[in-house]
Amino acid sequence: MTQLDIKLLSSIGSTLGPDNPEKGLSWRSAGRTHIGHVRALNEDDLFESIEQQLWCVADGMGGLSRGDYASKAIIKAIKGFSRHPTLRANIEDLEHKLLAVNDTCRSAFRAKRLGSTVAILFAFNNMCFCLWAGDSRIYRLRGGELTQLTEDHTLQQEKLSLTSASGETTNTDASARSAHVLTRAVGVHKTLRLDMTHHNIEAGDRFMLCSDGLYNALPANTIRALLGHGEINASLDELFTAALEHGGQDNITAVVAEAL
Repeated sequence: MTQLDIKLLSSIGSTLGPDNPEKGLSWRSAGRTHIGHVRALNEDDLFESIEQQLWCVADGMGGLSRGDYASKAIIKAIKGFSRHPTLRANIEDLEHKLLAVNDTCRSAFRAKRLGSTVAILFAFNNMCFCLWAGDSRIYRLRGGELTQLTEDHTLQQEKLSLTSASGETTNTDASARSAHVLTRAVGVHKTLRLDMTHHNIEAGDRFMLCSDGLYNALPANTIRALLGHGEINASLDELFTAALEHGGQDNITAVVAEAL
């Protein structure tokens, strides 16, 4: 692999053994996207596949040219994914697809910069893997507790991490200004750096991948309450209604996957 931890994947993979969907949990999922009330173009895109146990959200960067091209290029690449028998082969394949899209986006239009965030959830036996770049997020709802499984790649988050480590106080104004300045995204830098985390899956876990148009519009306690309310399609209906009622200032995209 080029970036992600080979030793870690090999270690986890040896514990999980070869892919065996018949022994794993079953899934149901749903996804949707909305242009919102303000933007002229929906630059978000999504993918969901219970068969591949793979879900993805991409949020094209509206501050650059053709964010819609970048997000659609990501989803097109992810749609070409087919499961492999080993964990390492699956993660390598996903990483290579995103690295290829990064190169494509950087060379697609002369003198134009384009980019997109990406958040991927991949289930393998009884574990799930989150891969991401940017500030699209993955949440898990378990037993009524909402946990953010990804960490935003923004200047604000980097500053918060540094100040937390050093014990310094945070400049609120500076933090607010850097809240949406991305430090990583597909297509922006010559080298794409992805992060990955892994987590055990329990029956009843509900995961949500979403663009910032959703979580910026709603406080965490509202997301927690609505994500756990009813079956997943009804839950998505309520989340989108609430986000649009709170302004719909951005494109809104979410995918919900539930382990059964």
